[in-house]
Amino acid sequence: MQENEIVFLDSGVGGISTLAEAQKLLPSENFIYYADAANAPYGDKELPIVCELTKKAADFLLGYKPKALVIACNTATAAAVADLRALYSLPIVGLEPALKPALKQEGKLLILGTALTVQADKLHNLLNRYAENRQVIILSGSGLVELIEEDLYSPKVERYLKNLLDPLAKEAAGLILGCTHYVFLRPILQRLYPSLPLFDGNEGAARRLRDLLAERNLLGGGSGQLEFFSSFTDPFFKEQFAAKCERFYRYCFPLADQAQKAESADK
Repeated sequence: MQENEIVFLDSGVGGISTLAEAQKLLPSENFIYYADAANAPYGDKELPIVCELTKKAADFLLGYKPKALVIACNTATAAAVADLRALYSLPIVGLEPALKPALKQEGKLLILGTALTVQADKLHNLLNRYAENRQVIILSGSGLVELIEEDLYSPKVERYLKNLLDPLAKEAAGLILGCTHYVFLRPILQRLYPSLPLFDGNEGAARRLRDLLAERNLLGGGSGQLEFFSSFTDPFFKEQFAAKCERFYRYCFPLADQAQKAESADK
């Protein structure tokens, strides 16, 4: 790696959805996507374990002296971003549920996150700060990340979503996708619940990354180069995971088109 690269960190493929959003906004940057796949998933682990894993991965990556780090995972952000910002001086961007834009909708909101994300203080502090007088239902998507990584379009994924959301979706004013993996569910969710607005934090994270780089005069200097790698050491698993990353990366472009169309329709 070179010093002009921006590193994205997640436990699996979810943060690729964040990476793709950043690439649209920052085409003259070089990107590295690193997944701590050997320890995935993070979402159902205890907070101290996720904090330790995230800090260990970040410490390894920052040894290469990238110009910015994006914690492209709501769970890892909730567990460790404050500690990482205290330890390191480079720009560090985390992910959090897109509550503020969702609050522009009138009515009951749903937040879907991993077990750790929905239990962590970070989410509840966010709710106390911005949504004190609003009805917000918090839903745990325990096990959903594993289903997405196994086969995004498996019937198991749709059954999971219907069991969880059918009782609530008709009366909801919006669904906040509080995990970067869940952004890949947009096409399925839009088909199942076409009138339910969806929100995620990827665009906000990309804008924050751009702003931090601009503040430090670090914008540009790259050619759009992208590399995927993981914490797997076995060559077979490394190759298999790299192929999975490429597959999910290709999913992002239809997702981007759909999000842009939805934004235009709302204007």
